[in-house]
Amino acid sequence: MFAIVVVGHGEFSTGLKNAAEMILGEQENLEAVPLLPTDSPESYLEKLKEATNLYDELVILADLKGGTPGNLASFVVKDKKCRCITGANLPMLLEMVGSRFSGIGIEEAISAAIKAGNTGIYEINSDNILGK
Repeated sequence: MFAIVVVGHGEFSTGLKNAAEMILGEQENLEAVPLLPTDSPESYLEKLKEATNLYDELVILADLKGGTPGNLASFVVKDKKCRCITGANLPMLLEMVGSRFSGIGIEEAISAAIKAGNTGIYEINSDNILGK
């Protein structure tokens, strides 16, 4: 089973992990690595390396393209030959976690997670409220 490491600014990664576990129950090999205001880029990279060292196969979900957590994850991607997907959201993480138990490969899991993440973006307005 591949690991999932969620990275992001502030408590984004912790909140996303907690929300997923509220819905799906406690998950093995699911880590959150928050970038806190007290972290320097060097200290955050060390935290990220510590969180990923235990895993041979992993996917990193980052909150923002071009942000410090995603940018520093690129060092892990290079070292571990893993993947990092930016724009992480809850539908994406739920799909990724679910994929681990359906027996599909990591590439297919990434494609499904990106699709779920995009599909999860939807405007609710007075014309399309559920039940109307």
